[in-house]
Amino acid sequence: MSLIDTPQPLYFDKHKFKQNAPVYVQRLLGEELVNHIDGMEVNKEENTALYNLQCEFNGEQLELYPIYKSYCTDVKQGKLF
Repeated sequence: MSLIDTPQPLYFDKHKFKQNAPVYVQRLLGEELVNHIDGMEVNKEENTALYNLQCEFNGEQLELYPIYKSYCTDVKQGKLF
């Protein structure tokens, strides 16, 4: 057993995003992108309380930053479709 506490992974949660993100951020990302990244693992930024998410969407590589912990869950959820 390790004495170092490994952080629990976090996953983007579209429901928490819609509850916690400002409306202008929701409009900026758009519903199609938010649906696409729902359930994806986010990456912790060093020396900050912020996260980022890298993905491919419509043939483009995207890096979304900042992703706040309030937009995330520690429960991995499978997509239904």
